[in-house]
Amino acid sequence: MDNNTALLVMDVQVAIVAMLKESGPAFLDTLSETIEAARNKNIKVIYVVVGFRKGYPEVSASNKSFSSLRNSGRNLDSVEAMQVDPKVAPRMEVTVTKRRVSAFSGSDLEVILRANNIQHIVLTGIATSGVVLSTLR
Repeated sequence: MDNNTALLVMDVQVAIVAMLKESGPAFLDTLSETIEAARNKNIKVIYVVVGFRKGYPEVSASNKSFSSLRNSGRNLDSVEAMQVDPKVAPRMEVTVTKRRVSAFSGSDLEVILRANNIQHIVLTGIATSGVVLSTLR
């Protein structure tokens, strides 16, 4: 029987988790348990990371969120910065790279979902008011 549900694990990258400071470890422990529960129920786990090319050519000066990131000196334009935190890292699962806040905008997430006949998604991520809400909309 095919399972048509996927758990999206979004923006749980080393560079972003480092910004959480105090709540990071507890969040990662809970998320790790959630991911394992999904795997045990044969729910597909799909990772979504935000990433850019060197110099952020995808980021317009009019994009307030990401242009401030580019100007802040934070490094989300390297392979290392795009890595999922090791505590919840993928195990042969698909990782989608997005270029905006929503997991759908600037990514091939829709193609992956359709190819796997995913009809329902469960959303989790670092910023409920950011990536989770934007992906939901």
